[in-house]
Amino acid sequence: MVEVCLGHGDISRVVGLLLDDSCCLLIDGPEKGEIFAMPGLYFAYGSNMSAEQMAVRCPGAVAMAVAKLDDWQFIINQLGAAALRRAEGKAVWGVIWRCHARHMANLDRYEAVARGIYYREQMKLSVKPLNQAQLATVYTASDQTIGAAPIPGYVEHAILPGAEAFGLPEAYISELQTWLPGGSAYPDPDIRRQSTFRFGLKKARKFTGWGGQR
Repeated sequence: MVEVCLGHGDISRVVGLLLDDSCCLLIDGPEKGEIFAMPGLYFAYGSNMSAEQMAVRCPGAVAMAVAKLDDWQFIINQLGAAALRRAEGKAVWGVIWRCHARHMANLDRYEAVARGIYYREQMKLSVKPLNQAQLATVYTASDQTIGAAPIPGYVEHAILPGAEAFGLPEAYISELQTWLPGGSAYPDPDIRRQSTFRFGLKKARKFTGWGGQR
């Protein structure tokens, strides 16, 4: 489940924006959990938390809220890129963006959905304090195995600045820092599977457009 931390005013703003853009909004009652069908909501947990990167990839996308995905864990996979894997009791924090259809098409391309590198999944959102449920698109990597190292510059120049800019919890930012090169999150940070890593970097550049240049 994804928990979005919003106040009453923010909820009204989100609903208003979505309605203004003629997005679908379904409500099943004011007292019980309302179900919102918001096809333009996208949950970013990696480098797409960066407003600078999203301005390039999805011009016009709007950051709506900070969100938490329960019972999943953030990892760096064998391609050196951000990924999710199931982990009971863990949580992944990120940013929810309001996107148009053209933005989602761009994201599909950057996430290499057609090649099976990532795939889309709809996950339920629990919105406080109104006890509302809604759906958002999450890109989940096919490779959910922890790798040897991230793409150079990826964590420190894309993921961490985005997490800090949107005010993710300090404890979670500290957890992200363990995924820096040589960090404690890797099974054996002293071992660098260079051939696998170079292959992963080449594929990551080709499929995601990230070259570690920033």
